[in-house]
Amino acid sequence: MRLPLLLLTLAGVLLPGKLHATECEPAGGVSPCLDAEGLWLASGRAEFLGLEPTRAAPAGYVATSVGTSYAHRPVVLNVPSPDPDGRDINVVRHLVTTTVLMNYAPWSGLELTLSAPFTPLQDGAGTEAIASRVSPPLVSTAVRDPRLGVAYVTPLTEFSNLRAQADVMLPLGDEHALAGDPALGIAPRVTIGAELAPVQLSGALGARIRESVPFASARWGSELSSALGLAAPLLAKQRLSVALEGHLRSSLLEQPGGAVLAPAEWLLSLRSAPFADEAVVLQLGGGTALPLSSAQRDGETQHFAGLTAPRVRGVFVVRYAPRVSP
Repeated sequence: MRLPLLLLTLAGVLLPGKLHATECEPAGGVSPCLDAEGLWLASGRAEFLGLEPTRAAPAGYVATSVGTSYAHRPVVLNVPSPDPDGRDINVVRHLVTTTVLMNYAPWSGLELTLSAPFTPLQDGAGTEAIASRVSPPLVSTAVRDPRLGVAYVTPLTEFSNLRAQADVMLPLGDEHALAGDPALGIAPRVTIGAELAPVQLSGALGARIRESVPFASARWGSELSSALGLAAPLLAKQRLSVALEGHLRSSLLEQPGGAVLAPAEWLLSLRSAPFADEAVVLQLGGGTALPLSSAQRDGETQHFAGLTAPRVRGVFVVRYAPRVSP
């Protein structure tokens, strides 16, 4: 428990000077201080890619995971041009994010979590391309904001469990490269899982509370987050299962012109524990954005994928997570 508290203290003391020196409120109104990666991979022995497990881990339980996500065009802006439909600027065109995740249960039902994402490869025009056609491209590598979390898992009924978790988002990422927020943030959420053999249902509701920044005609900041998932086995002994999940993040900020900023995406994945002890888990999946964001243009409502919702996503996760008994 002392290490997370020490990290939070150091972050609160050392980071403000760094963040105030960053131009997160530029004159052009397009801030680079946001995280273009909206999907948070689940840690532990998760059935889903982005929904945390809801079985209580025993005391001393340790799990580690490494996941890599590819996102195509997660941040695109449409700007005025001679073309009536405007001109699309791929602020971030290709984004590869690798996340190292760790879980530790000091007591049964209580978990400490760490998520450390970084980007080994990305490209795009960057935010400066919006004001100038001659501008440096987006940097190719970046460190993203790590997250420290604490979770408590408790049974609700014979067939369902509740997981209450809160993450602190540390602004240690490269915020000039659309890889981090400008200040400390917090993300509380509640996940409920129900096992109705052979199907598993899961749902989550929470928020990501962060400092807001301008991004063209939008205001990026705190969001209400929600997710739903359905998983079912295809082969016995966890050799193969399939999962379908959807994620929605609705902005809590009022947008100009009555626009709705709601990045959303769906993911379909396969999961396998190929070895006899079932401790190693492999997950492979992908999906697309859902056009739930909207804005008024020429008197008509236009729907589109919101900021950080990629047009196409692929995910691969390797977990070492011993099986947890019901």
